[in-house]
Amino acid sequence: MMRKSIIRLLMGLLAILVLAAGCKKKNTDSNSSENNTTQQEETKAPALTADDIIKNAETMTYTSTDSDDTTLYDDYAIPFDEVLIMPQMYTAEDIVNYDTDQLFFTPAGKDYLICSFEEGKTLLYTYDYAGNPIEMRGRVVYASKDALLSANKDKNLVEFTMNENGYTYCDNILYYQMDETGLASITHTANKYNFMKIAANGLWKDYFYYFSVPYKPSNDYLYADTSEEKQSGDQKEEDGEVYSEDAFGEKKIYELFTNIMNAKNTDRSTFAKYFTSDVSENLVNQFYSMQYRSPSEFANHKVLIAAQEGNLCFASVVFYTVPKDYPKTKVDSYIFGALLEYDETSKSLKVKATSVAGSPLEDTYYRNTLTDYCYEAYSLGLFYRKYLPPFNLEQYFGYENIVYGAVAEVFNDELGNFYVTLYFANETDEKVTIGNMDYLAMECEQGILFEVSAGLNFELDAHSATVYFLSIPQEFFNYSEVSYVSVSAFEYTVN
Repeated sequence: MMRKSIIRLLMGLLAILVLAAGCKKKNTDSNSSENNTTQQEETKAPALTADDIIKNAETMTYTSTDSDDTTLYDDYAIPFDEVLIMPQMYTAEDIVNYDTDQLFFTPAGKDYLICSFEEGKTLLYTYDYAGNPIEMRGRVVYASKDALLSANKDKNLVEFTMNENGYTYCDNILYYQMDETGLASITHTANKYNFMKIAANGLWKDYFYYFSVPYKPSNDYLYADTSEEKQSGDQKEEDGEVYSEDAFGEKKIYELFTNIMNAKNTDRSTFAKYFTSDVSENLVNQFYSMQYRSPSEFANHKVLIAAQEGNLCFASVVFYTVPKDYPKTKVDSYIFGALLEYDETSKSLKVKATSVAGSPLEDTYYRNTLTDYCYEAYSLGLFYRKYLPPFNLEQYFGYENIVYGAVAEVFNDELGNFYVTLYFANETDEKVTIGNMDYLAMECEQGILFEVSAGLNFELDAHSATVYFLSIPQEFFNYSEVSYVSVSAFEYTVN
């Protein structure tokens, strides 16, 4: 079992190794790796039309290189309470609505921002009390249905049915919902109060935007519908009830998620019972109409509990098949996860939300799923992004009978240094040596951000896992300003 105390020790030791050995730029003319090289290629961030909406919004947020400097706003009275309501050019009556918006383009709460930075493309952010987005949706209106289908051939669109990547369409309108990973990556850049500063500074004066709550509330009355979870402290509800591990047993989690994934074989009324009473009909409908891969497609599965307190937990099931020719062919995997609540009356688990945002579990979730250094970046509002399925680092996650390596997270420190966290899990019965990182390439919206290789050379015991931190020097970067970073390729040697 990998403990956080061990992680901290590795941080110190490996930081020394990185400084001593360092990274080196990848020689693109070098020969390919030998047969003992394990490859894990993460999916590139798709260059999709709806994703362009997000990129446009984030680019607009940082039109100035100093736009996140508080001194830029010294001449503006930024409203942070109910008295200082932010003036807006538009009202709710100016929002353009379509009949199908009620299915796929409605806010998840009363505090939201709707904005458009490009004709025909609209963003909808819903916020929690802290101003962090708990949901992000996109809407793209095309000239015709044929134009929409032609521009989105690669999305496997089904009309009126949200697919597993969060896309659907209705006639000539494309709808999009950001997934958990994407939402976590924009939590700080899309903060409501940061956006209010930018709007107040006049940077959005040529665009449409409307804040439903143009101030910071003096209390959380607006968010009562998302804050009804009982505070747990040390695993107890207010009435003193203690929830045992059995309440969040792996079998119960697996059965709940597979029942939801078999929606096509379930009537709507039965399906609704898998959700808590405060889950909106729209969200239940989205789960019900979504296309899922069948659990029977996979040879194995693993239940992961990222965080659990009181009557809440965030859990996932990773379904996977390791191909016979691994690592030549990568692992086929599929993940399903949600915030769950234990219902004392029915003695069952139910889906509470799609993310931990705004729940009492939020901080615990990030403490458990991020390394200590990355959690510090998250807490300070610095850039970070995580890539692995969410699981508690006090335990470990790996695929049966193989050595698995991946990029776990990237983050900046307060000095602007950039770090990559590598994760390795050995689920074989033999001790192995992780030799070289033959090739790591990371990509941003402008292209390949950097390409590096490095000598790792450490042993990994059977049925154990560890992390390795790389510091990437600024001179290795091809671009200085980016809004997202994805893994293009990751290759390493196992001896």
